[in-house]
Amino acid sequence: LDRDEVPVEFLGRRLLAPPPAPTQQLLGGAGAGSSLGLGVFQARVLHLKRVLIGGLVFAAVCGLGYAARGAWYRSGAAWGVFASALIAAAAVYLWRWAATAGRPRARQWLWGVPVGLVACALAFAGGAPARDHARASIRAGHLAAAEAELDALGGEDAAGLGELYADLRLAKVQAQTNSGTARALLEQMPGDGPQRRVADAHTDQLLLEEATRFLGNHRLDLAQTTLGQMSEAGRSSPPALALAAQLDVALGLECAAREEWTCAIDRAARVRPRDPTSADKLVARVTAGLRDAVDRGASRARAAASAADRLASLTTAEAALRALEQVQHRAGPSPELVALRAQLAKAARQAAADEARAAKRRRADEAREAREEERRARAEERQSRRSCCKFCSRGCPCGDSCISCSRTCNLGPGCAC
Repeated sequence: LDRDEVPVEFLGRRLLAPPPAPTQQLLGGAGAGSSLGLGVFQARVLHLKRVLIGGLVFAAVCGLGYAARGAWYRSGAAWGVFASALIAAAAVYLWRWAATAGRPRARQWLWGVPVGLVACALAFAGGAPARDHARASIRAGHLAAAEAELDALGGEDAAGLGELYADLRLAKVQAQTNSGTARALLEQMPGDGPQRRVADAHTDQLLLEEATRFLGNHRLDLAQTTLGQMSEAGRSSPPALALAAQLDVALGLECAAREEWTCAIDRAARVRPRDPTSADKLVARVTAGLRDAVDRGASRARAAASAADRLASLTTAEAALRALEQVQHRAGPSPELVALRAQLAKAARQAAADEARAAKRRRADEAREAREEERRARAEERQSRRSCCKFCSRGCPCGDSCISCSRTCNLGPGCAC
């Protein structure tokens, strides 16, 4: 054969080396293989490995460089750029693989390079953010993708994006089912504009539904707080006014149950312009409760054992009767109220007289106790004088004797006094 033979041991067999021309081109000359100290097969493997690594690095740099531009670019477009660059790198690798193997039509693989680069450019251009695409994403409900695309377009400071950002925030608010989250998003929207009004209406609807559930569960404080969080337009809507009337009735009934009649009357007055029927029912409940309170107070006053208890019962009855006549819109005090006030004044005088007598008895008892205490102290003093073994007319007692008052007594108690 008109070619050089290089014995290569491969799994116990001897193989012919590839044609010399491609190998010499690969290694830079006829003697390059020997100058590197490598066989032709090893040199080919090393070259193809370098081409493979370079192609992968090129594709990775293209894909990662595209994705590093922002959150919007970390999508399918980045994978398209990476795959297109990988096609171009694969075409180069296949060309070098066929060329180093001495294939006559190795250059046909190079057509993949422009194809891959063109596909890479198309993927790069097709993944660019656009306002119309962001608007379509918002309408389709792809809010995270739309927000990333708007950020890629320049953020909120970019000219012409204010309307799209308002649409995005409106879509976020409308996607919420919790009023707290919706109100937090609502605070990020400007105070005017059609999107803000629609977002206000949606948030008010969520608050109205939550207040209705709280009222149904008899959690009146939470229902009242939730209604107060609605916008002014939401609170003046017919459903909100109807719910507020129901809430006022429930609160008025609670006040009546606690016998807080003024509170119940105020609630009835608030309900009347919106729901006269419910106001009349609440007033009837208050009237019955007040009448019962008057009767109970008068009964307890008759059965009271002391003037003070009678005074307390009559005071409660008089306050309930005044509230009852206020509910009934009387022009002046009724005969019943006049008679009750006379009994109250008489009970007050009796209680004051009883208190005066009780105070006089307390003073007499205190004086008697003071005299008794003084008598006991004198008796104890006389008893101590009789039991002294030594009376210290000069000095101070110490144990059974006397010492100078300037000295310190180190003895225990004794009989000296």
